[in-house]
Amino acid sequence: MEITKYIELLKTELKIHIAAYIKLIAGIIIVSYLLSGITVIKTSELGIAERFGTIIDKGIQPGIHYFLPYPFTYIYKIHYQKYFQIDIDDFYHSFEANSVQSELWINIGIKSYAITGDNNIVYLKFILKYRIIDPLAYLFSSNGLEPLLKHLTCNSLVATLSTLKVDDVLTTFKKEMEYCLKKTVQQKINFLNLGVEITLIEIKEVSPPPETQDSFNDVIQARMEKERMVNDALLYQNEQLPLARAESRKILEQARGYQYKRIKHSQSLAERFNSLINSPDIYTQHKLYLEFIAEVFPKLKEVIIVDNGEKKIIDLRLLDKK
Repeated sequence: MEITKYIELLKTELKIHIAAYIKLIAGIIIVSYLLSGITVIKTSELGIAERFGTIIDKGIQPGIHYFLPYPFTYIYKIHYQKYFQIDIDDFYHSFEANSVQSELWINIGIKSYAITGDNNIVYLKFILKYRIIDPLAYLFSSNGLEPLLKHLTCNSLVATLSTLKVDDVLTTFKKEMEYCLKKTVQQKINFLNLGVEITLIEIKEVSPPPETQDSFNDVIQARMEKERMVNDALLYQNEQLPLARAESRKILEQARGYQYKRIKHSQSLAERFNSLINSPDIYTQHKLYLEFIAEVFPKLKEVIIVDNGEKKIIDLRLLDKK
């Protein structure tokens, strides 16, 4: 009888302990559930709170916050200060590595390429970097965002290459092509309201087909040699032009000095001649006249002597020969 009472007492105490443990566990679960509403937003993150499909807070700043736990409230954490990068080295493969299209191209072994405006083939590898500028727009476009960005970039690149010549693509137009590509892709992103900004598009490698690589290298080498020769010619021109100008100034100054000297000399001779010709000394005038005739006479072809109103042509050289 006493054993039966003792067993009943033990059962009663066990039920009481079990009920207490259940309450304790339930309390811990409830407290844990309520504490799960505590959300920590890191410095590089921005939170967006959604409750039953409605955005209740689209700009939760870094720090500790509390919201009703899931499923009442769901917190999205957006890394809006982080820079993301996509490496693109093909135009055909699907972004998913295990997709049927990707496996097909891998098994075929064909390397993807692009065609320039003059119908030449080039292979390209480039990177795309972007960051989030509108967390709310990014949140609703983030599912499949990177495949979409790759698709937009590849389409824009193909369109840009179709307007260029292969020589420009391989040599001088890489930076301009990167700029145009970035501008075009950003315009499409803004139109689709994806909430991201393209920070960099960099072409890492652009090359012709391996079969024509040597020929393209020869063309590039010839172009570089042409540019080098042009630069050398311009350098020589820049060196020689100042020397030529200095030499021309020197010659001009010498000519002006010679001109001045000859004018002064001629003026002095003229003054001397005028002083002699105006001299009252008859002997001096007669001497000057004979010197003048002796200098001028050999240069004359005809000499006309007027005598007694008659005009006759007499060749005085005949008298000189006699």
